[in-house]
Amino acid sequence: MIAPWAAAINAATEGRFFAEAIGGDMLAKIGDAQERHAGPPGYYAALLFVLLWPAAALIMAGFRSAVAMRGDWRYWFLLGWIVPSWIVFELTATKLPHYTLPLYPAIALIAAQAAFHVGNGRARRVEKAGAVVYGVVGAAIAGLIAFAPHFYTSAPNDAASVAVAGLVAAASALVASLFWRGQSLKAAHASALLSAAVAGTLLIGVLPGLDRLVLSPRISAALDKADLHPLRDGAAPVILSGFYEPSAVFLLGTRTTMAEGRDAAEKFVQSEAAAVVEGREDAAFLSRLHEIGGNAERFAEIEGFNYSNGDDVILRLYRFAPQSRP
Repeated sequence: MIAPWAAAINAATEGRFFAEAIGGDMLAKIGDAQERHAGPPGYYAALLFVLLWPAAALIMAGFRSAVAMRGDWRYWFLLGWIVPSWIVFELTATKLPHYTLPLYPAIALIAAQAAFHVGNGRARRVEKAGAVVYGVVGAAIAGLIAFAPHFYTSAPNDAASVAVAGLVAAASALVASLFWRGQSLKAAHASALLSAAVAGTLLIGVLPGLDRLVLSPRISAALDKADLHPLRDGAAPVILSGFYEPSAVFLLGTRTTMAEGRDAAEKFVQSEAAAVVEGREDAAFLSRLHEIGGNAERFAEIEGFNYSNGDDVILRLYRFAPQSRP
């Protein structure tokens, strides 16, 4: 199905697309952590219980049953789907949470099967351990709801966040107790409903308010307000220096220029476009600008947290001052 596309893109780029995508990007991520996205072996195993939280109490019990019944072709198929790829992901240097998502359907099937059985002896201890994991992750999610607005929102409503977090923590403890008592099927139903409510809370009530995390849309809005947005106002392509997130290019257009501080200053004078300069490139940008006789007017400053690399950032937005043209 994809062969015609593969042939066309290979011909159009004279082979460069696959050379870069496979050799320059995919294989490069195996040996070295690109863009500071690193993690030790076990990174994905720990995240599994968070990202597949509705099934967190059933995952260990499900895998125990799958290994014990691996003679059944269905379990063998699911383990073959999961285990080899999982090992490769854990050993690869570059790690991002979503890389293992194609394996989650198979894990969900294994966990679902475990919901229909109550073990005894060692199996029962594994099920109780899963209940504890579920409760701990639920408490962590409640903590996220309570404290994330405090750290990543300009004007947090702490009282409302704490109240909602308390409800999530209580509901998580109740579901965990059902898993602990061996009422796995009932607990699985309750867990599905709770996870849907938590997802709605996070996606509608919490995440949209975390404005310190929303850097690229704030850049776009500031440029639009100053009539300097290349897509909305017909302005020249923006220059990015030190902040190279794909989301910014998506919002500002594919003609966006990316350059380090000194080079950005030269392009700024040549194009008279707006420049977005991250704090660590600011001194170099202004120094080079002074050397070549240019002048910049700062019209906005955006402070926030770049969650893709874990850095606090300050972004300064400049426009060219025509009266000081060299």
